[in-house]
Order: sequence, then structure tokens, then C-alpha cells
Amino acid sequence: FTDSHNLVPVKLFITGPPGSGKSDLAKTLSSIYNVPCINILDIIKYGKGLKSDLGKEVIEAIDAERQKTLDELNELEQKKKEPKEIDPTTIKEFLPLNLVFKVLKTMLFENVYINRGYILDGFPKSYSEAMSCFKEIDEEKDENDPLRERILNEILPNGIVLLNVSNNNVLCERYMK
Repeated sequence: FTDSHNLVPVKLFITGPPGSGKSDLAKTLSSIYNVPCINILDIIKYGKGLKSDLGKEVIEAIDAERQKTLDELNELEQKKKEPKEIDPTTIKEFLPLNLVFKVLKTMLFENVYINRGYILDGFPKSYSEAMSCFKEIDEEKDENDPLRERILNEILPNGIVLLNVSNNNVLCERYMK
């Protein structure tokens, strides 16, 4: 449909420092263009819902990270004079970056994101993370083969919005409010 009507899906990546308005802009553009807005929590939620080996791997990694954090917090509490018991449900879910990349790639290859587009809210955070998200390496090919790596143009954003603030005091004031 998109090809026959010469439609180009909106695929945007919005980045900037904390407090610069990335999420507000992403939600606004998502509403205007009627495309899904994706943040890191959406990626984790999607990964947990996968009914595949990747989904199982995501759940195991989240549980392992939660247990690791719980152990570290309990160890810190035990050093205090009056240790408190840590409630495991208060620990935020964390997913290692390598799995975030796998889940995001899987997610973006779904028809809704290929055909309608998406807006990435603040992730990836660096060039190397972006390359991990939008690049594929063919392990079967020789390391010197120029075709070993390829950019995944099907899911690559077609626009980047960089929010920059010249005065950090503006960001501090926004956070204080």
C-alpha cells in the first residue's frame, strides 16, 4: 500500500540531554503523524511479551538483573546500623543493552513500524548504540569481507531530531519544576 501510493513512513529518532523535551516532542509528533512512539520501557515490555526464545531470554535477563540489584541493595543495607528489608517489587526492570538491541530490531521489523513508521524517544543514546540497533553482521562471512556488515535500511530512521540547549541552567530549572 505504501509503495503503490508513494507514501514514506515517518521514522524519527529524537535525542538530546535529559530535560530537553524529547518525550514531549515525541508524543506530540506521534499524535500528529499517527505513528507509534517507542521509548526504552516500550522495548522492554515488548521483549517480555515475545513468545519466542528471545522473549524467554529477556525475562531471564530481567530476573537476573533484578536479583543482582536486590543482592547489592541488601548487602548495602546490612552494613547499616538499622537495616531495612528491600521490597523486590520496587526495583525497576533493567535489560542489558545487547538484548535491547535484539528486541528493538525484532520490534521494528513488524509491519506496523515498517509501513507506518515510528518515533524513537531518546534511544539509542550514542552512535555506537545506533550502529548496534541498525546494523547487521553476517557471522558466516570472513572478517575482511566488505559485505559482512550491512545497514538495515528497512528499519533505519529517515530523520533525526537533536534537541540542544545552550544553557544548562534551563535544564536545571525544568527539572526543579
